[in-house]
Amino acid sequence: MFHPTSVVQSIHRQSARAQPWHRPGEATARATLLRLQDHQQIRAAVLALILTPGSRLEHACWSEETAQVATATTLHTQATRLSPMSRVPVLEALLRHLAREPSHSRSQIRLSARRIMCADGRVGPLDRLHWLLIRHLTYADDPPRTCLDVPSRLPIIEGVKRMDSHQKKAWAEWTAYLARLVPHPETSATGDIHAAGLAWYHQVIAQIWPQPLSRPTAFQTPDVDQLVNALFELQALSKNLRPLIAKTWLDCLPTKPSGDPELNPNAAEALRIACRLIDTPLPTALEAAFI
Repeated sequence: MFHPTSVVQSIHRQSARAQPWHRPGEATARATLLRLQDHQQIRAAVLALILTPGSRLEHACWSEETAQVATATTLHTQATRLSPMSRVPVLEALLRHLAREPSHSRSQIRLSARRIMCADGRVGPLDRLHWLLIRHLTYADDPPRTCLDVPSRLPIIEGVKRMDSHQKKAWAEWTAYLARLVPHPETSATGDIHAAGLAWYHQVIAQIWPQPLSRPTAFQTPDVDQLVNALFELQALSKNLRPLIAKTWLDCLPTKPSGDPELNPNAAEALRIACRLIDTPLPTALEAAFI
């Protein structure tokens, strides 16, 4: 059963160790959104949280989708007060609420989200992750399970040995997609790969295929169908193998002098969503980045 008060308390407990990317009025906005109970208001808030900042066409589409919600403008204002490091946890909490709605309501939120994302003719790499997260958290008749924080004790080299070629390929394809957002803090409108992202990709690939001759010969970003099929492969992995994927993604990031991974908001958001999609616990360093 959804308990908004418990979610608020949990998020407040995390805020003391979160990164300093907060905005004025953020705590109030976060608490307000998490306490929503009305289905239409939650729907309006979810759609506001996935808007591309500065996109007038997406905003116009959002206004059409939420025209019947009297408080829509206020909810949009609250959503804009959230930093990237609190927006995704709030989005997840609201989607889990919507997951308990009837099938036709869940289908409608997915259709509305797709319409908004496509309104300006550009669907960026982060948009696609948002769409997959919405689909993942609202698709099943039963609410998605909560991942238990049970880190895998399996060494990476042993874990890789237990994966077949299809699973390794799926891991590589998802890494290629994430490289458009990780670790570089700035991504072009088309999601072009940056040198830092390419270097991160090759570090992960070296963990998947320790022998250089067995590695893919060239970097290739997966198309939508390949991305979804690869996700199915990763979701089918055992609960002992999925945490290795998340840990390797974090371990291959550049590090700060403290030894912690260098996590910009885009990278943190992308990696958090990827972990949610494959139903694996967030690595400690990644969880600590969020409010």
